[in-house]
Amino acid sequence: MTRVVILGAGVMGTAFANPLSDRGMAVDLVGTHLDEEIIAEIKQTRTHPRLKADVGANVTAHQLDALSDVFSRPCDLVVVGVSTPGASWAIEQLTGAMSGTPPIVLLTKGIGETPDRIEILPSLMKRAFARSGVKHGPIGAVGGPCIAGELAVRRQTSAIIGFDEPGLAARWAGAISTNYYHLASTTDLTGLEICAALKNFYAIGVSSPRGRLDHDPAPNGAALNNETASLFNQAVSELAKIVEASGGDPATAFGLAGLGDLHVTTQAGRNSRLGRLIGEGLLHSEAMTGPLMGETVEGSLVAQSLKRPLDSLDRDGRLPIKDVPLAAAIVKAIDQDIAFSVDIGGLHR
Repeated sequence: MTRVVILGAGVMGTAFANPLSDRGMAVDLVGTHLDEEIIAEIKQTRTHPRLKADVGANVTAHQLDALSDVFSRPCDLVVVGVSTPGASWAIEQLTGAMSGTPPIVLLTKGIGETPDRIEILPSLMKRAFARSGVKHGPIGAVGGPCIAGELAVRRQTSAIIGFDEPGLAARWAGAISTNYYHLASTTDLTGLEICAALKNFYAIGVSSPRGRLDHDPAPNGAALNNETASLFNQAVSELAKIVEASGGDPATAFGLAGLGDLHVTTQAGRNSRLGRLIGEGLLHSEAMTGPLMGETVEGSLVAQSLKRPLDSLDRDGRLPIKDVPLAAAIVKAIDQDIAFSVDIGGLHR
């Protein structure tokens, strides 16, 4: 029987266990230090308290202190399902406990704090393992439009898995796919991961018109869908440019990993909510210390990590900042804590 270890019992890590379990895999779901109550609830009721959904029949839940014991038995795949701020923590846990060299799949989205380039998390993880002298298997990721709550109750979902190694992504896509979870595959790991991280970032800008709507009513009740569509188009176009400048395939931005995932992210969630709050006129600091206090907004974290790489790409001539005006406007609003503003008329010239 194929055996999978998932580190992180949040909504996405737990939801991802469903197709694995439904394909007959044995899944060890290990919670972080923040997941103790969740793991206790799953053990008692077989239900995830935030997802309000049952976990798969082949899923066994473990508290973090069992991680070394879980890894004492051979596994075929390791899945990292922690939140963006927990990426470094997860690497430390795997460095200390992981045995063998199974493939690793990241559900976690984000970019490294690297000043001269946009570094994807698989690259950051490889560097961390190398520093520690830890042998590891291929490191890939899953991206694309997937709301955890929908996957948890087995709604139709299409996503994409990527590895640099030819054939590996296709093999795992076939192994994990079910009649409700449809995994495509790619070897463009760079494009997949940049889209996965930056779609959260761009969702902030794309969602801003909806926040302004209450303060900018029209006599006929007209919405701001035209402006939203313009920003959406700009976001996808800029994603393609950033992916290409980083060595990925720009076509990835126009598929599930880019356009598809951005669409889902603008519909709901913390990133789109931050965008709406900024559209209402709140500064980033006001939103984060007010309505979003205590929340992790991945797009906001990406904005803070993206400023120096974008400046570097501009200086080197790989990607002039004038070619990504929406990205520049979002970074400026968050980095300088000023009102978000972008010239819609200048986007498509």
